[in-house]
Amino acid sequence: MADFGWSLLYWAEPDDPVSLIPDCPTLGEQFPDRAEVARRYARASGLDLSDLDYYFTFGWWKMACIVAGVYERLRQGAGGGMETGPLDQVLVSIDRLLEAAAHSGANL
Repeated sequence: MADFGWSLLYWAEPDDPVSLIPDCPTLGEQFPDRAEVARRYARASGLDLSDLDYYFTFGWWKMACIVAGVYERLRQGAGGGMETGPLDQVLVSIDRLLEAAAHSGANL
């Protein structure tokens, strides 16, 4: 469930406050919305998705933690050649991810 919830982070919708993929193809009208993807997954897998909001929220929180780790490595000069925006923009990204986690139940 954690993996499926995580994968839904990448299934962008037009009203999402944060998108992990610029110009995400799932924004096209030919793609079903995230809720329909979840319904199809439930039908195909036979799994109970009643806790999916939790796993979706956990995914946003996990992504924020990963970016916070990247921030700290960059701050210490251990970016390994990774190219990112300015450090203050990385902090903004963390805040946006945490905000998405706080409101993620409304995005499913």
